[in-house]
Amino acid sequence: VNTPYTGTISILEGQPGYTLGTVTGLPNGLMANLSGSTITISGTPTTIGAATIELTVLDSAGGSTTETVTLNVVE
Repeated sequence: VNTPYTGTISILEGQPGYTLGTVTGLPNGLMANLSGSTITISGTPTTIGAATIELTVLDSAGGSTTETVTLNVVE
């Protein structure tokens, strides 16, 4: 908590030309950005605890997928 964090998630399937759809569950102080085929979660979390983050990605062929990851913020 209160320490800068950066983590990445790679998109390995679907047709390039990805768009980041909905993102839910990010701890306060973190944000998600998409560049090419990599989602970067970064910022400075301000809340301790396990966060269940759900990310939806759309591809250029109209496909979509939703993935869930858990991020544990510790003191």
